[in-house]
Amino acid sequence: MMLESLHADLPALRGAPDKVPTRRLATLEAAGAQAIPFTTGILVGIGESPADRLAAPTAIAESHRRHGARRGPTWREVVLIHAIARIAYRGTIDHIQASWVKLGLSGARQLLRAGVDDRGGTLMNENISRAAGASHGQMVAEAEP
Repeated sequence: MMLESLHADLPALRGAPDKVPTRRLATLEAAGAQAIPFTTGILVGIGESPADRLAAPTAIAESHRRHGARRGPTWREVVLIHAIARIAYRGTIDHIQASWVKLGLSGARQLLRAGVDDRGGTLMNENISRAAGASHGQMVAEAEP
C-alpha cells in the first residue's frame, strides 16, 4: 500500500477516496501494530513540495521504528516468486501475470522467461505509475514484443 504523500490536496490524489493520506497512514499503523508485513512507499513528481517529499518518508520511518520494518523484494526475489508461482499453481491456475506497467517491457520480458505467460491487461488511463515518474505503462505499440 503506497502512502504516496501526506499532502491530501495534490492534484494526483484529490477526489480519490482510496488515496486519503490519513486513511493510508492509519492502515500502515494498523498493519504494523498487528505485524502484518507489506511494502509501502511514496510518489515523487506529482506536484508535491520539498517539504512533502520529506514528510511522507519520515512518517513511514517513524511507523517502522514503532513496529519494525520489512524491506521490499529484490529483483531476484520478484523473478523467483513468479517462477515458483508457475510451478506451484500448475493444474490449478493456468496463467501467471507480470505487470508491465510497473516492471516495464524489459522487466516483463525477463519474467516471461521465468514462467509468466501474461503481461497484464489494457489500461484506459494508467496514472499511478506515471504520476510516480515511470516512463512505461501508458501504451505499447503493436510492433513492440
